[in-house]
Amino acid sequence: MGPANALTLTSEGIGFPLPTSLGGTSVRVSAGGQNFDCFPVVTSAGQVSAILPSRVPTGQASLTVTYNSQTSAPVSFQVARSSIGIFSLSQNGQGPGIFQNVISESNRPFNGPRATARPGQVMIAWGTGLGPVAGNDGAGPSPGDLPGDVEVYVGGRRAVVSYKGRSGCCAAIDQIVFTIPADVEGCFVPVILRSGGVVANVTSVAVERNGNACSNARGLNASDYDRAAAGARIGIVSLNRSTIKLSIPGLPSIPGLPIPTEFKTDNGSASFLIQTATDLTAESTGEASVVGACTVFPITPGASGAAPRLQTIDAGSAINVRGPRGAKTMTKVAQLPGFYSGNFSGSNPTAPETYLDPGEYTVDNGSGAAGGVGAFTVRTTIPQLLNWTNEASISTVNRSQDLLVTWSGGDANAFAVIFGISLAGASGNSPGAAFSCLERASVGRFTVPSYILSALPVSGTAGGSGIEVPLSQLAVGLAGQPARFTATGLDTGYLSWSSLLLKGVNYR
Repeated sequence: MGPANALTLTSEGIGFPLPTSLGGTSVRVSAGGQNFDCFPVVTSAGQVSAILPSRVPTGQASLTVTYNSQTSAPVSFQVARSSIGIFSLSQNGQGPGIFQNVISESNRPFNGPRATARPGQVMIAWGTGLGPVAGNDGAGPSPGDLPGDVEVYVGGRRAVVSYKGRSGCCAAIDQIVFTIPADVEGCFVPVILRSGGVVANVTSVAVERNGNACSNARGLNASDYDRAAAGARIGIVSLNRSTIKLSIPGLPSIPGLPIPTEFKTDNGSASFLIQTATDLTAESTGEASVVGACTVFPITPGASGAAPRLQTIDAGSAINVRGPRGAKTMTKVAQLPGFYSGNFSGSNPTAPETYLDPGEYTVDNGSGAAGGVGAFTVRTTIPQLLNWTNEASISTVNRSQDLLVTWSGGDANAFAVIFGISLAGASGNSPGAAFSCLERASVGRFTVPSYILSALPVSGTAGGSGIEVPLSQLAVGLAGQPARFTATGLDTGYLSWSSLLLKGVNYR
């Protein structure tokens, strides 16, 4: 699509007015019976970025790329009046976003774990796709407040928006200026924008009440990210229970063969890695860490995660677990010396056994590994688990309405986790989206906002012979505050536990 070595407007010293061709690459869009020439800003052999002119009408459109007089086949796409995308530090649309803390006219540092915002502080979000402007996009910046409502939610609370329009520096680059609401804090406070009824990619902002280094309700804090800047040696041990509840209308009965309605599995996993701050940020993307708030993240089949970049550390021959029901072991994952896993129960669904019942658990790695992670011992207590009290009444989730989830019991010092996933296709490898919310267990209820649910696609189904099996799920459970531990060759480690009840639902 372009030259082997990427070219940009900056590298070529090109300013306004913007050309409609860059390095021999041009992009043309056809819509509403008209043709429109886009403004390329980056071109390379494998990727082209261009500005879609504001004059292109909404609806169905097609696009072709021409390079050195050779034109591609047309590709169809949909044009919306507004579909904001927020820039992120990871450049994949997830994790910490590109936000500036407005301290003064001349002091606007970019937000981060050490450069936090305060509740009540004005912020600038950077993105694109807010909507069309009058005039020629290639002629120069077009600052000015754009029409239409833009909603901003920070940590589950609606923020006051004071500006929504183009930046004063660039074409097609938007700024949304808003104020951090009161009573939100954390290293990864989710920021959710909705414009024209379309929910943007969910990013996060770091907030601390005094503007100091941030900390999370669960997991890592700012000092962990400081160490990770040079490559931190981190150990993560997890004990997890999953209870999957089946409800399949029309499922035939088989005489003499009991068909369980619940499958309960207890397992453990551990990883010992050298991680950068980018790696830690990627891990935090899909887990809510702010009490009273939700985050949303995409499910992209075949997408590569951060794990292949990570360097593993040997922690010994096995990770040992001892609890009220005896001892279990996590063994090494083949060819990955820093990864361990263990299936503690659930191998026989018609005669289920359990292992991770309430009680005290001790985890150790024996004598450790020479040159790797030294010996460690860490303890945690799994309390009485909560009861999802309105589980039976939820089978179809209306994405345009708030969803109330209620529970009883559970340890007052633990956290209730509400998790949902919706896949758009008819297989488990379909694209989709998921959300995760966090609340203190003592509260007993949580309302998942409609703006969170609307970011999920309508659920696909699979099955035959009149039986439809939802591929999408809703889960409610309990998770504790991780227990910290240290060892020779390790900067920090933590042991966490969780228990989730999952059931199939349809998102409509």
